[in-house]
Amino acid sequence: MKLEFTYGDGLLAVDIPEGKSVDTFSPRKSKNPIGCDQFHEMSKETLAAFADQDDPLIVVNDAYRNTPTPQVLECIDHNQPGLIDRSEFLVATGTHAAPTSDQLDIIFGSYRDRVLDRLNIHDCRNPECMTDVGLDKFAEPVFVNTQFMHAQRPLLISSVEPHYFAGFSGGRKSIFPGLADLKTVERNHNLANSMAAQPLKLDGNPVADHLMNLASIANMQKMLGIQLVVDSTGEVASVSCGALHDSFMAATERAFNIFANKVEQPYDIVLCELTAPLDRNLYQIQKALENCQGGVADGGSLVLISKCTEGIGTRAFYDLAKEWNRERNRPRKGQLKFGSHKLTRVVNHTKRIHVHVVSDLDAADVRQVFYEPLDNLNEFLFIAWNNSAAARVAAVFDAGNTVLTI
Repeated sequence: MKLEFTYGDGLLAVDIPEGKSVDTFSPRKSKNPIGCDQFHEMSKETLAAFADQDDPLIVVNDAYRNTPTPQVLECIDHNQPGLIDRSEFLVATGTHAAPTSDQLDIIFGSYRDRVLDRLNIHDCRNPECMTDVGLDKFAEPVFVNTQFMHAQRPLLISSVEPHYFAGFSGGRKSIFPGLADLKTVERNHNLANSMAAQPLKLDGNPVADHLMNLASIANMQKMLGIQLVVDSTGEVASVSCGALHDSFMAATERAFNIFANKVEQPYDIVLCELTAPLDRNLYQIQKALENCQGGVADGGSLVLISKCTEGIGTRAFYDLAKEWNRERNRPRKGQLKFGSHKLTRVVNHTKRIHVHVVSDLDAADVRQVFYEPLDNLNEFLFIAWNNSAAARVAAVFDAGNTVLTI
């Protein structure tokens, strides 16, 4: 028996010895995917409200989300002819770099050339593109993209899936971190040092609570949302439209049913496949660790499988690790910085379980952020079963979006 995991543009095959079994988990498939005609019925009131303004603004995700933005634009174009061509577009990059030319193709598909002259990219490090919108619950100033704040009724297109410390992506996250300043994002992300911040969890999640506080400051009530849930085959499982918060909350219910998998008993080994776009770098693969670690027994092993074709990714957490005190689980200088939340959580998890990475990265780069590189997955499994014939093993496909719950 063989298991095949996505590995970059190819596959990584793993041999399962005769007599051994591996339980498998993945996001569920939608029985009735949403087509353009259904989208029209679900979105017509929202799109009518959006179209009834002089300078419509559409906010879209960057290429690090699975949001099928081109499909949504196609449906909008079909149902509201001319709306695409008179709308401004804004890419919510959060703390990511501006999209490359190839990434713009991913974001907009065939609509790229039609929107390019009306396209702006958010830059969290540029104060000139942002407006002070008030103080958050910590009495700290909050800045949001000026174009967005000046829009009458902006339309935010996003996908809702598990987020490893905010509960769910989508909704308010298109603004925070999508369109906010770096310091605000840093304050929010530092709340993920608390292990109460978990995937699929909103109530009692300090990150999610702060996000709602931030959204209220930014006048979330005026915003419109098209929030999609995409299943394991890339089909649109649900579309929620209307006021941003309401459409987001409706989408979270559907997302839970698609992405949550209940585990009756934790496993000795959990193999986690990362798929695009979350398989591109070392920074992104932590999502699979957070989603699946709950299904690993104390002292067990979790294996992240990702080619990491773009290398390390965002360097903040990587460079911060050089000055990290693992024993105290804090920077040696004591001050939390952007990226601290990632290191804090990895260290906490590695106190309970072993975390390995199968990738094309240098072993030193993997160890830098407290993971253990793994060269031969077949040998690893052989040794595990040789040491304990009864070792329980699970494989999680699309682990960046599949959550194991006990």
